[in-house]
Amino acid sequence: MKKKGIFITLVLVIGLMGTWSWAEPSGVTTPTAADVIKQIQKTYGGGSFSAAFEQTSTLKAMDITDTASGRAYFLEPGMMRWEYTAPEPQQIITNGTKLWIYKPLEHQVMVGDAPALFGDGQGVNFLAAISTIEEKSSVTIDPERTGQDVLALKLVPNSRTADLAVIYIYVLKKSGLIQAIETINTYEDSTRIVFSDIRLGDKIDPALFSFEPPSDADIMVIDQPN
Repeated sequence: MKKKGIFITLVLVIGLMGTWSWAEPSGVTTPTAADVIKQIQKTYGGGSFSAAFEQTSTLKAMDITDTASGRAYFLEPGMMRWEYTAPEPQQIITNGTKLWIYKPLEHQVMVGDAPALFGDGQGVNFLAAISTIEEKSSVTIDPERTGQDVLALKLVPNSRTADLAVIYIYVLKKSGLIQAIETINTYEDSTRIVFSDIRLGDKIDPALFSFEPPSDADIMVIDQPN
């Protein structure tokens, strides 16, 4: 799996987690995509949260599927920490400026510049750009992926890249919680992240989003995109 694509996939969630609810009594239509986006913008205006996650990544051409799980922590502006516990320990940390990926079993730390890696409107900048999401993407409700209990929001970036062609946000109709986020690239590879135990407004220490590499770790610089 291309690491750059994984980085982008993971941090897309920063600007999209939040809760809301809508009334959907008999005879009332499902909210439009614009309604959902406006509520996201209203609900997620700041703060922090954490959530358990289950991640499934698939390389279609090679018919390879990898799974992983752990817990993620988020704090505005643009800070996050992904604590992987399975299949092996790994940490992905950013303070919004620098990015660290620590693989303790390999004694390796990868370091990069977060804004350069994630780009405008992607990754850590996605939260800042959420107020203009409708300007940067074509947003619709996908009827084929929407079910009885789940509404599927489809985002197609105006500027598509090889790493990101479409994003799906799955929302539970009853509670309004984000159930999952799925990203698909131009090769039809996909990464799906399912959330549980979402804790909004968690008091998270900002120090959690900084990282000091162990003295015996091998340091590698992540290639910046062209």
